[in-house]
Amino acid sequence: MIWRTAASKTGVGIVIWFDSKHGYGFIKPDDGGSDVFVRPFVRAAAFDTGERVEYTLVTSGEPAKTEAFIRTKR
Repeated sequence: MIWRTAASKTGVGIVIWFDSKHGYGFIKPDDGGSDVFVRPFVRAAAFDTGERVEYTLVTSGEPAKTEAFIRTKR
């Protein structure tokens, strides 16, 4: 099995939905790209709809899959 991991992009966006119970949600990137599935780096973190956050897109696995991790509130 081959594993690939690479931080491919850092960005800023707005939380459009976040489920704090399950620890995931979606962000609308400021650059106008497609909505991004996200998880926080810190599992206990919670984010509100409309909140501005900084995130990192990460590609990993075989086949490759991309998801984002929220790094900080802005």
